[in-house]
Amino acid sequence: MKIRNLFGKKELTEKELEELSRIESISKDEVNKDILESWYKIHSEGYWVGEQNGEIVAYAYFIRLNARDIITKKRWELITENGVCKTHKKDGNALFLATLGSKTFSGESSLMRGIFKEIDKGFYEKIYGIYACSRVPSLNKKNNLPYSEDSMIKLFKKNKFMIVNIEEEKLNNDSIKNFNILVKRGVYGDDRLKLIWRRTWC
Repeated sequence: MKIRNLFGKKELTEKELEELSRIESISKDEVNKDILESWYKIHSEGYWVGEQNGEIVAYAYFIRLNARDIITKKRWELITENGVCKTHKKDGNALFLATLGSKTFSGESSLMRGIFKEIDKGFYEKIYGIYACSRVPSLNKKNNLPYSEDSMIKLFKKNKFMIVNIEEEKLNNDSIKNFNILVKRGVYGDDRLKLIWRRTWC
């Protein structure tokens, strides 16, 4: 998979919008192309794509925020204003993963690995942490650490994210719960990355 950032253009092409919209609709409700285009205008450097045979098969979108604001708001809907992403601050010291999707098996994992490699090399200036949220239906305990079989949590674990906050959310039926999880990953230079101790996360 070829990884590239879409920064440097005036706007996204119609073909790119079609491909991005198609990926979003696979796992979520269909996203209006106007929203995808508005995200580019808000933070064009936030768009990363994975391509195969000249077609976008995976993508991620990040906005910049101050880490303090992310930790205070804790939830995706508050951090992004329900996906509008106008909370973006161009001089923010942290990245927040607003969305991630793929139409191929393991595409998200390959894309994330490629993106973080570029970020660790210094693609963004003055970024000291990367945050993301996920909602999972259940958590268990193992060695006093929470863990889950959720695919997003496994993806975070694989990419050296650590849990920052867990909030329990009760649904209509009190016996059914969700857990909102906020995770953080540091930004590592190449030399420091080699020295990271691989600790058990979850």
